[in-house]
Amino acid sequence: MSLAEQRREKLSRMRLYLITGDQGGEVETARIVEAALEGGASVIQLRKKTMAKGEQYSIARALRRLTQLHGALFIVNDHADIAIAADADGVHLGQDDLPPSAVRELPGFDGRLIGRSTHSLEQAKGA
Repeated sequence: MSLAEQRREKLSRMRLYLITGDQGGEVETARIVEAALEGGASVIQLRKKTMAKGEQYSIARALRRLTQLHGALFIVNDHADIAIAADADGVHLGQDDLPPSAVRELPGFDGRLIGRSTHSLEQAKGA
């Protein structure tokens, strides 16, 4: 089974999906995520909208280690470059981010999942 197929399989068995908040740095975020993983979370999404990308990358690396230990998927919000660099399982894109077609073409993105925020039927059809 390919890595992409393994990721889709894990996603199909998802029980609890945690999205981190903007508050807290690496230590606090890792503590919350570890508790969620121990409580049964199967997908973790790093979402730090107001944080500098360098700090997000540092947190992403820590969360990637935790999710691997627990067999959970790890998704990075908005930043495909951080997702690739931290070896995340995928990226969640908003309407103002790169389009999924462009992200799929990025070097190193092969086999990763892409989620897309939509707020209308038209946006959902375009996703």
